[in-house]
Amino acid sequence: MTLPIPFLLSQVLSTVDAKTRESFGLFESLVARLEPVVKREMRFNLGVALEFPQIVASYLLSSLQRIRVTSWGVISALNAPNEVLFVMSVRSMLESAANLAYLRANVLKTYAGKFSRKDMTYLSLRMKFATRKPDDLELSADEESLVSSVNVLTAIKALDRFATADLGFANEKAITTWYERLCEFSHPNSLGNSVGSELDFFGGLETFVVDPGVRSGVLAEFGKYAYVLLYAFCLIYNDCWCKLADAGEALPTLEPSGDPVILLD
Repeated sequence: MTLPIPFLLSQVLSTVDAKTRESFGLFESLVARLEPVVKREMRFNLGVALEFPQIVASYLLSSLQRIRVTSWGVISALNAPNEVLFVMSVRSMLESAANLAYLRANVLKTYAGKFSRKDMTYLSLRMKFATRKPDDLELSADEESLVSSVNVLTAIKALDRFATADLGFANEKAITTWYERLCEFSHPNSLGNSVGSELDFFGGLETFVVDPGVRSGVLAEFGKYAYVLLYAFCLIYNDCWCKLADAGEALPTLEPSGDPVILLD
């Protein structure tokens, strides 16, 4: 690590309740736990076929890098403060965790014999190189079908199932609901455009805060999401590495060497 990990400024949490303060404390502690497993380099094992285990390893490390930087974005947005960027960062974390949940579900299917290694290899490549703009790469129709990104709602369903089975969520669509709520605040619709303004429609007056902060309700609700989503990501990330190791797969060489699993205890 060459740069200090961002941390929340004291004034950010000065007016929140104890539960919200606890959520952010847990979130910050998880952000710090990502650092020891960060790798500078990964070399593919050329002595074996380049199939799903090594591609999954590559996807895991790139996903770790993304959510690591995005979690810094959550902290930086709150320190700014910038409510829109805070909400969008949390939504991005949800999408990263959802994609990883979808990948894990298919890894489990592969080791259960319900999905072939060849099909898993194609899926891994698709997720690694997915794009919503194939025209920018001048791909043919056949090539385009191989790199089409997994639908975000499909991926979120996998995270919903993980939240129910592994996190004890009673609502089977809790994460989907979270995503819908985050989108409402991210898009420039009614809620998204309410940042820093207050409208008295019948009184004929709308007021604007020149230097708006993050509203307490937004801070409390989405702060909880941030912690749970990062925790879920860590659990899924660790389980994927464990499944590959338990299967005795030949994996890439990592630098620095050492276990890539995030220590959570």
